Formats: sequence, structure tokens, C-alpha cells
Amino acid sequence: MYKAILVDDEKIVRLALKTIVDWTALGYTVTGSYSSVKTALLEIEDDPPDLIITDIKMPDMDGSLSSRYGSKTGNVRLLYLPTTKISPTRWRQFAWG
Repeated sequence: MYKAILVDDEKIVRLALKTIVDWTALGYTVTGSYSSVKTALLEIEDDPPDLIITDIKMPDMDGSLSSRYGSKTGNVRLLYLPTTKISPTRWRQFAWG
């Protein structure tokens, strides 16, 4: 089995990814779920996963920094989740044209 970790600042996203995806059928086991990129990177330093699924925009580190980790280890694959959050102000602008 390959190892995967989930990194997203929203708990509901991490929970949904962990429960909706049939990880076993894909040959993976989720070995960690983190709300912080920095915490995740510290936790996996000694035993890196095969796959990191992360939000591209996180409060403590952006995607380009976390991608440096993947290129440094060589074997870790990164899958970025896009963010589509719209602030209330932007939503009003969108709604009224």
C-alpha cells in the first residue's frame, strides 16, 4: 500500500476526502490528516508519504513552498486542490454584476 496524507486548513475538506474516496481500492492508506502545512512537513520528515494532497492556498505556507518539499525528496507526489472561496464582498459584486 502507498501512503497518503491530507493537508487542508478546513476540517470538513479533510474529512470528506478521507471518507468519500475509496483509498484502499486505489492502493493507498491515509496515514495523516493535517490543518497546517508546516505541521505536516515536520510530522512526515522521518517517514515521508508517497502522496500529499493539499490546498494550494494555506494560511501558514503557500503551494510553492510545499512543492519544494516534494522536489527535495523526489519520491513524493503532490496533488493540489484549487480554492474557490468567494468573500461576501466579492459575492455581492458578482451577484449585482
